[in-house]
Amino acid sequence: MAPSKALLALVSIISILIPTSIQANSITTQGDFKINNENTTPLRLKSVPQLSFERVPLSSLHNRMQTEVVSNAVRPSLQGHNSHLTVKDERTATERSQSGWVVSAKLAELLHHKQKTEIVNARLNIKFDKISNPIQLSGMNTDIWKHAPKPNDPQTEYSLKVEAANMVIPKQNKSVGVGTYETKILWTLTNSIGF
Repeated sequence: MAPSKALLALVSIISILIPTSIQANSITTQGDFKINNENTTPLRLKSVPQLSFERVPLSSLHNRMQTEVVSNAVRPSLQGHNSHLTVKDERTATERSQSGWVVSAKLAELLHHKQKTEIVNARLNIKFDKISNPIQLSGMNTDIWKHAPKPNDPQTEYSLKVEAANMVIPKQNKSVGVGTYETKILWTLTNSIGF
C-alpha cells in the first residue's frame, strides 16, 4: 500500500446521450465533481506533532568556543493534540493480521522564513511517551515507530505524545543572521509485513 495522501478527489460520471438522428432541440447534462479533505485510506496518519522552539542568541551560533546550541521546545507546543503522532488503522482484520506498519520521519532544511538562509546540520531530538529512548531526526529518513501485525486486534487508533523535544544547532558561519527559521518534518507511514 502506498503512503496515504491528504487530498481525495471524487468525480461523478457524466452520461451524454447522442441521438441517432438529427433533432431540432438540444439537451444539456451537467456534471459535478467535489474535492474534499476527508481521507478514506484505511491506513493513514491522523495527526503529527507541531512544535515551536525557544529563541537562540545569534552570538552563541557564531561563538568559536561553543560547539553547539540546544533550543528546547516551548511548553505550549507540547500540550494538547498538537503534540500527538496518531495512526489510524481501519484495515480489515485479515489485512491487519498480515501486515503491520512503520512510521518514519526526516528533517528538511532549517531555513530563514524570508531570506532562505540555511542553518546547516541541525538535529531534532524527540522523546515520545511510549518509546524509551529519544529519537534523533536529521536529513536522513529514520524509523520511529513500528507496529507488528496482530490478529483480531480491535484497536483502530494508535497515538504517541511528545514529552520533550530539542533542536541541536552546531556552530554556524556568519551568513546565518537574526530572524525566524522554519523547517518541516516529513512523516511517512507504510505498511510492512515483516520487521
